[in-house]
Amino acid sequence: MQPQRMTIDAAMTLKSQLLADIQHNAAVSIDLSQCEKMDLSGVQLLLAGMHESRQCGCTLTLKGHLTAEVQSALELMGGFSQSPQTGEELESFFMTVVEHSCG
Repeated sequence: MQPQRMTIDAAMTLKSQLLADIQHNAAVSIDLSQCEKMDLSGVQLLLAGMHESRQCGCTLTLKGHLTAEVQSALELMGGFSQSPQTGEELESFFMTVVEHSCG
C-alpha cells in the first residue's frame, strides 16, 4: 500500500483497503514516501490499523522517508518529542501508543 493522501477525503477508502489487507495477510506494509498530505484522520487510521493488526496477528509496518509536508503536519499535531522523519520512526511511536492503550 502506497497512499498519496491520508486525509479525511480518502479515509474511508483507505480504511476499507487497510482492514481487508490486515485480515487477509500475515504482513502488511505501508510505504509513506509518496504520501503528500496527512491530516488527523490519516494518523487515526494508522493507529487503528496498528491496533487491528495486533489483534489479528498481522504485522503492520510503516516505511519510507516522510515528505516535508507530512513531517510538518505531524509537528503541528503535537505529541512527538521529535518529529518523525521516516515511516519506521512513526511506527515506533505508534506501537508505544498501541501497547500502552492495550495494557
